[in-house]
Amino acid sequence: MRRRGSSVSDNKTRRSRAGSVASTTSLGAVTVDSIALEQKKPRGRSKSLTSVPSSTVDSDVSITFPLSTKERQQVWESCFTDYNNDFLLSVDDQWLIDESTSHEVLEFQSYLKYNHKENKGFLDETNAVIRDLNKLLVIGDQVTLQTVDFQTKSTQLIEEIDQMDTLHQELAKNLTVFESLDPIVQTLNTSSSVSIVTKDSFRTDILEELDKCLDFVHDPKNSSYKEISAYKHRFKQCMIRALSLVRNYINTGIRELEADLQQRINEKKKESGMISASVSVLVDAVVYIQFEHDLVEYKPCFEELYKRAVKMQDSEYLGLLNDCYNQYFKSRSNLLNPIIQQHVAAQDTSKDCIQLAQSNIAYFIKTMEREYEMFKNLFLLEPSKCTEEVDNSTNMLSLTKWFEQLLDPLYYLLRNKIIRENSISELCELISILQNYFDVEDLDNSTRFDESDMYHHEAPLQEKIQLGELFRPILEDTQTRLVFRVQVYVDKFIVSYKKTGRELTIGHRRKLSVDDPINDETLTRPDRELDRGESIFSLDNTALTPENLKFVYPPIVNAVKLLMKIYQLLNQGVFDDLANAVVHLSILSMHSNFGTVPGVEAKLYEIKSLMFLREYIATFEIEHARRETELDFSGIQKLFNRFIRGQNTKSDIDNNFSAAAAEDPDENRFFNLLLGTVPKVVNDFVDCRYEIQMALRNAVHEFINESAKPFVTPLETYPEQPLKKVVDKFMRTLKNELPRLKPRILLYLEDDRILNFLLDGIQENVIKAYETFYSKAESEKSRDVEYLLDVDVIISMWADLVSEMIDLDDPELVLDVYSDDDEYDNMVSENGDVSNLNLDSFRQHDNSIIR
Repeated sequence: MRRRGSSVSDNKTRRSRAGSVASTTSLGAVTVDSIALEQKKPRGRSKSLTSVPSSTVDSDVSITFPLSTKERQQVWESCFTDYNNDFLLSVDDQWLIDESTSHEVLEFQSYLKYNHKENKGFLDETNAVIRDLNKLLVIGDQVTLQTVDFQTKSTQLIEEIDQMDTLHQELAKNLTVFESLDPIVQTLNTSSSVSIVTKDSFRTDILEELDKCLDFVHDPKNSSYKEISAYKHRFKQCMIRALSLVRNYINTGIRELEADLQQRINEKKKESGMISASVSVLVDAVVYIQFEHDLVEYKPCFEELYKRAVKMQDSEYLGLLNDCYNQYFKSRSNLLNPIIQQHVAAQDTSKDCIQLAQSNIAYFIKTMEREYEMFKNLFLLEPSKCTEEVDNSTNMLSLTKWFEQLLDPLYYLLRNKIIRENSISELCELISILQNYFDVEDLDNSTRFDESDMYHHEAPLQEKIQLGELFRPILEDTQTRLVFRVQVYVDKFIVSYKKTGRELTIGHRRKLSVDDPINDETLTRPDRELDRGESIFSLDNTALTPENLKFVYPPIVNAVKLLMKIYQLLNQGVFDDLANAVVHLSILSMHSNFGTVPGVEAKLYEIKSLMFLREYIATFEIEHARRETELDFSGIQKLFNRFIRGQNTKSDIDNNFSAAAAEDPDENRFFNLLLGTVPKVVNDFVDCRYEIQMALRNAVHEFINESAKPFVTPLETYPEQPLKKVVDKFMRTLKNELPRLKPRILLYLEDDRILNFLLDGIQENVIKAYETFYSKAESEKSRDVEYLLDVDVIISMWADLVSEMIDLDDPELVLDVYSDDDEYDNMVSENGDVSNLNLDSFRQHDNSIIR
């Protein structure tokens, strides 16, 4: 049943005022604040909330107080989004709303008002508290600012006070440094005796105080002090004065001790005679035991001088230290010289060089050991006192220099013996003895003694003193003498060697001259054998034995023995030059003696000698090539030949010696010939290994050419002789001469590979000559052409003969058939004087292979 109207139009005409909160809200005229108007309206039915008089509403109070406009809008939107229906209400819904009670709304309104009032009170109290706090904060900030300012000023004052206090302390300390100068100067100037250095006050009050003062004035931080350079000079002068007192005290003590000991020795000699056992014992006791006992009290003073001189490395300080060294070594030399001179005078110079050197070197080493022990006890710092700045290196350096002077009598004694020594073996042995002292110095650092071992009595002298450097003058003299004797030996036994004519004799055994200084040396096998893969021309093991030297050129054997003798006894560069020169001269000597000797045996002799030389030279480590610089005067010889041996016709003279023509100024003119006569500087680098290789290659080529001559000569007679006769002679030579090559080669070179190589080279030359002959003979139209054999047939025959020859077990058996042809006999005899020597038997060969 519809109340109060059944249509929208009625409702609108009846309700002239806003009927509900929802309707007013939908129209946008009333907000949530309008709910507060309902608190005074009776709870009876009402047509509209707007009917309440406006006078009853407190317009100053808002339900959303104290929310801001933005916050109120958010509240409204949150409430509004809770409803999903439309803003327009139906008439029935509006009527229901109007009929509903607004009691809850009024209660909520009352509650909100109460909360608003209470919150407002709380807000007022909070604002009052905030105002009071703000006042307090302002006051606190003012107090803080005043406190920070006071603290800053107080801190500055405290820092200034600390700086002034520190400055006061530093000034007092620094003034103490400068004020200490006057007492030190006064003490040093008023000291009348050098014994002041023995007092403890001298070390603490003067030396140590001067050390502090010098460290202060040399500190870069103190460089701004006024007149600091003047104080540097004054403090240094005081230190020099103090150390001079130490120097004078030590030197005076050493001189007085020396004079006292000399007097005691002289008195004892006058009593007992110049030479006696008692005198020797006394001298030994006085020179060593008494000297060390009396001088040991000076060691603390010397340490004070040594530490400051080594640390500062000042020339004036080091000069004072050297004065002490010089005085000590001078006194020791004065005491030792009579003893050493007596020992040297008692030496028998007729002894050989080795015995004389060994006995005297042992004596001087023993003397140096005793001197070292004394020097160590008097001067060397203990390991606990050594630092990175101060060690015993200066002491050891000065001792080593004095040992060089102490060894002068040994140098002169051995030098006079060395310069008269002619034996290369003796010189080599002496060098080996001297080089042993260098080998000790080359030990690894892990095996060497450290500085503390200097105080160990079992440490050898080689670990303390560089004996190799001390004996270096003797070693250099010996090496110089050895080089000279090597040059003499090379000139006498290599360069000047003349062939005897028995070198190629089968029964000949190599006999050297009795005056050969190394003729008794046996030739051992090389330490490093040549790699067989490098070349087939290498000697086997049996060829290195002395009994197989009968077919080796004697100067080459001498050269190998000489180089093996001096190897590693000379400097590497000197040995390399000698090796290159010796090898070069050996090859030249062999070429001069056997280069023009005809015959196969001479070439095999050269090959065997060169192989022998190369095998041993390969064992030496030759690092440098020898450089030869010489002047070339070949231009003068060319001019002489052109002028003397040329044709002397007018046209030739005008052509060669007239002025240059204008159209061709560079052709055949006298001025150009004169320019060609100017000597030229030629630099040649000689490498003995390369030279041996080239000489061996040339010898092999010459042997191949010489061996191929008997086979090639018959072919060269064509066409002067008939073709049939030439072919017969060639085949007969091939049959007779080829089998003879094996025993002749193996007599010198006992190696099948070398044999095959040489036979292949001969075959190549012969086949090449036969091919030329075959081409020439085949081109002619003659009925004798049917006797001409094909090249393949010759190659096959050669291979068959070689195979049969290789299969023979007896290399001395020669397969030869004498020819009745005179020319052939003459040709065979021209191959050499010894080609038929030691050929015991002959065997007839089947002639079927030449058919």
